[in-house]
Formats: sequence, C-alpha cells, structure tokens
Amino acid sequence: MRIHYDYPQTLNELKRYFTDMTDILKDIEIVQEIRYGPVLFVGDLHGFIDNLFYAINLAEKNQVNSVVFLGDYIDRGDFQLQTLISILYIYSVSICRKKQIQQPKRPNFINEQILDRYPFGIIALRGNHETYDMNINSGFKENLEEIYGFSNFPKHEINMIYNSLSLIAITSWGTCSIHGGVPYIPENFTYKEFFNQLKLLKTPIHLNLDYNLISNPLEQFCSELLWNDPIDDDSDEVIFDYNIRGPNIYTFNKGALMRFFKELGFKRIVRAHESTRGAYQSLWNNKLIHIFSAYPYFGYSKTPAFYLEFDNGTGKIINHKNEVLKEIK
Repeated sequence: MRIHYDYPQTLNELKRYFTDMTDILKDIEIVQEIRYGPVLFVGDLHGFIDNLFYAINLAEKNQVNSVVFLGDYIDRGDFQLQTLISILYIYSVSICRKKQIQQPKRPNFINEQILDRYPFGIIALRGNHETYDMNINSGFKENLEEIYGFSNFPKHEINMIYNSLSLIAITSWGTCSIHGGVPYIPENFTYKEFFNQLKLLKTPIHLNLDYNLISNPLEQFCSELLWNDPIDDDSDEVIFDYNIRGPNIYTFNKGALMRFFKELGFKRIVRAHESTRGAYQSLWNNKLIHIFSAYPYFGYSKTPAFYLEFDNGTGKIINHKNEVLKEIK
C-alpha cells in the first residue's frame, strides 16, 4: 500500500492543530477501561504509516469494539508527522463520540482514506517515544525541521499532546495493556497504591517521564510503565534487574509479573516497545503478549503483528492480511 500523506503546510497550522487536539483530549482517564470485546491491540508504528491503515482495516474486518494503540507513533520512520496527526484525529473523533460533543472539523491535510467516524472506539496510549527528550535524538525533531525549518520544533504544543495520552488500558476480563512493562516498586509500597493514584488522574498529566530526571515515586512508576522489559526468566522469585536502556529502567521476570497480577487482579499483559523481540512473542503460558506493528523496521521483523482479543480472554496474533500467526488460549 502506498498513498500520498499530507501534513499542515505551516508551523502555525501544526501548532493550532495540536492545540485543538489537546483541548479535545482533556479530562480523559489515565487508566482507561474497556468493557466489551473484541479488542485489537496495535504495537509500535514509528512513522510506518501503512501499518496504521492495516490496523484500521483489520478492526473493520473483525468487527472489533475497540482499538488500542500502544504508543510510539513517531521517530525513525518516513511518515512520522503524518502518523501522529492521523492517530490524533481518529482518537479525538472517538473521544468526541464518547463525550457526546461535536467532533472537530476535518482538517484538509487528513488523508482521504481516514473516515470521520468508525464503528469502534479508539484509545491511543503513550509510549516511551512520546517525550521531547526522545524526539531530539530519535528522528522526530529532525523530521519536523526538514518540513518547517531548523529550530522550529513546537516543544510546548508537542508536550501538551503527549501529556494528553493515557498510560494504561484495561479490560473487564483482566487484560492490562501498556507500552513497556511491569514497574519496580520500592519497599513499603504496593501496586494497588500506585494504581489507585493513577485512577484518580485525568489528562493532561503533568509528570516528568524523562528517566534521567525522575523526582518522585509516582513519576518513576509511570516512566517504567513505558520503559521496562521482560526477561526470559520463569522463576517464581520476584526479579527486577539492570536494563541496558539506561538508569531507572529495569527488566522483570515472571515472578514480578505474577506479583503485579496478584495485587491488581490481572490475567494478562499486552505490550509493545521491543523491536528486538521481532513482530510478536508470547511468554509464560500467554500471560504476556508482545507485539510490534512497525514494518518494515530495519530488518527486525518479517511482518507487522497485531493482537486480537475476545472478551472470554482468548485471542490470536494476526498479520496485516488477517492471517493467524499464533492462537492465544
């Protein structure tokens, strides 16, 4: 699939669009709840916008109730800005329907294949690349400077958009979806305590999520939701260990996941974040599902992968052709 993808022609037009989106995306729960299935989970896109259209087509074919994007919309691919503005548009329309308010006027730069309304809800979560600090070094800042001129990165408006994205989506049947992984918690704290704090928060969420500058336990918890990675250790002991990604980031094992489940009542985590795991992987008897939807992504995967889950807890990992890559029981 190859389509012409447009974008705002001036920096001021882009800033206005981000400001309009921020206004629509306020007062949304940081922890969003999904009552009914099926749900289509979409992993990292990283500017590979064809896979956004694949996801929408899959959602229509499978008559889903909701689509959950797991974050990392920008950095690295050829259509970073177009991917971000497209997701923001379909997400904002879904939110307007949920709030029962008038949806935004369709900008002329939104691709014609994107509809003004879909029969399913849309949730766009925040990934670790939805921070200014990542954009500086990973491609998005350079992408915008190529379009709008050097030193014209709209930092304030971008940060407001990122602060307007939820961190977690949970289902009524016990699936928790996040971008990264299970956070480490200090002694004398519980997962329930942190989760209850998050459930009280609504967008915009003004937390510092730069892992180098963490200042309080809640910010640390939220940052690790975006950054932490599983390791292939199925022992019952709770293990959090060094992560090569940087300070204040950890790896976690099955024991850590099971503690997270026990305290919060979850049965499965769906996450993205790691291109090095390939397009998909399931760990620990399908208790953790990894998907990566950016394709082609510099040789790391042979197909885009998406996870379709039903409200009885079963599911299937599928590719862009709706072919089953793995059944999940």
